[in-house]
Amino acid sequence: MADTRQKQKQAFTHLFKEVLICTAKSPLWLAMEKENIDSIIDVLSLTETDLAELTYEEVSGSSGIVSTTETRVEKKLPLKDRKLLLHVLWWRDMLASTRSDGNVTTEDWLNLKAEEFDQFRLTVAANRARGGTKSESSSSAPGVVTTSRVDKFLSNIKLEVTQYPKFDGSIDKWLPFKRRVTALARTHGMSRILEHDDGSVDPEPPSGTEDRWLYDVQNGFLYMVWTQQITGGQALLSICKHEPTQDGHGVFLDMVAFYELKHNMMVVAQNDMQLSMD
Repeated sequence: MADTRQKQKQAFTHLFKEVLICTAKSPLWLAMEKENIDSIIDVLSLTETDLAELTYEEVSGSSGIVSTTETRVEKKLPLKDRKLLLHVLWWRDMLASTRSDGNVTTEDWLNLKAEEFDQFRLTVAANRARGGTKSESSSSAPGVVTTSRVDKFLSNIKLEVTQYPKFDGSIDKWLPFKRRVTALARTHGMSRILEHDDGSVDPEPPSGTEDRWLYDVQNGFLYMVWTQQITGGQALLSICKHEPTQDGHGVFLDMVAFYELKHNMMVVAQNDMQLSMD
């Protein structure tokens, strides 16, 4: 438990100093000190009402040196800093939406880079602040992903999980399973998470972009499909392998690599031939 709390404090320090670029004199840092907030879990428990009420103390004295004649003036945290914190909470919510268990770990915060967060603010946060003002026609253009498309996908995925077929891990059932999954993924706009007919795979969108958000949400949904619809065989090992990242795309590639080995395909062909002769 002590180690966990220490990591939460490290994540807090990393977020504020390395990602938000705060110094000891920054109003945002001073506001955290004033509220005794020094752990990432404290930040995540903040509400929008809390953000609006945050203040900090500005200290002044003779020649800028704190002395017995120092004065302390309580000031409201600037809007710019309150928006920074709001975007931190939005980033957490975005990442949670890509995980089947909704969990965002301390390691996720420690791995967050300033460049990735800035890109998130330029794209996802900006679109969310605008309330999804882009039209549906423009959002369907290649390479353009709007918040409305992400929200639409998130609102529908719970209804679509059971549409995917069950798979018991048998080699001879792999190709029918793959064909149906691929067809459904295409219908749900997720074909890029699997692979194309020629075996090629789309590259992941740049980190921090809204297109990457949609990709990660779809990838996490696909992992959830595997966990609910796959019941046995080598496929279960692939699910366990990718559990830390909940990488549905990685599970699929592992299954393709195993079930489509030359030897396994020969076994399937021989079984089909035997059935046709019976």
